[in-house]
Amino acid sequence: MKGTVLELVIVFVILGATMMMLLLSLKIYNEGFADKWPTTTVGNTTKAAALASLDVLNYGMVFLLVGMVISLMLSAFFIQTHPIFFIISLVMLIIVVVVAAPISNAFMNIATSDGLATEATSYDISTQIVGNFPLIAVVAGLLIIIALYAKPGGGGV
Repeated sequence: MKGTVLELVIVFVILGATMMMLLLSLKIYNEGFADKWPTTTVGNTTKAAALASLDVLNYGMVFLLVGMVISLMLSAFFIQTHPIFFIISLVMLIIVVVVAAPISNAFMNIATSDGLATEATSYDISTQIVGNFPLIAVVAGLLIIIALYAKPGGGGV
């Protein structure tokens, strides 16, 4: 990651793909394996561990989002830029918000469809994160722009 606002698109694609993988994994488990799992002690323990590992990803999405935004902020802080590029960064932020909205809408249309609605309600935190990509893009983009230009020394080259 280079520390620019456009890198947020990569963050959103990674988070969207992770969330889609999470929903599809739970759907495959519910449709194909839940009723065929052995009812032995080992089988019940394995079933509980499989579901627990999927539940970890629900909270893991928060850590992925925060970690990626912080890494972008840190890399933006260490890049020497001229203040004249501030306007270009704002234009790039608008582009990122415009790109984040269709990604969010596409995911929400898939997640609220009849096939995946039950699984999406199981992972409410992750669904809220992906559903609010445009708002997250604005907040994270402004934080990155602040880190990019509000440095000691005026941010000049």
